[in-house]
Amino acid sequence: MKDSEVQAYTTRFTELAVLCPGMVTPVDKKIERYIWGLAPQIQSLVTAARPVTFESAKSIAVRLTDQYIRHGTMVQRADPPLGESNKRKPWESSHNKDEVSDIRSEEYDESDSESEEYDECTN
Repeated sequence: MKDSEVQAYTTRFTELAVLCPGMVTPVDKKIERYIWGLAPQIQSLVTAARPVTFESAKSIAVRLTDQYIRHGTMVQRADPPLGESNKRKPWESSHNKDEVSDIRSEEYDESDSESEEYDECTN
């Protein structure tokens, strides 16, 4: 997690808190939910600091993340190359590939089924 990622997370959290005020109504609950989204190394330290306000929780998280990165104890995530995504496409799962290959490997003779259907309709 980079400092800019903490800022982006904080901004997004604030936007969502405005949309769903019931989930973050008491300040304690808002701080707790904010801490849940931080990097695991930072979560316990921010909790131990017992921030009283949301602003103090944000500043502690930013300072700790910056300090961890400077000391090299928290690795910055590499951004994925443009155009690539880590999300799995439904048609790329191994389960679907097996089904497709099974269907393709089955031999199917259309002439047999058509003649049987035709016989059933005419009788």
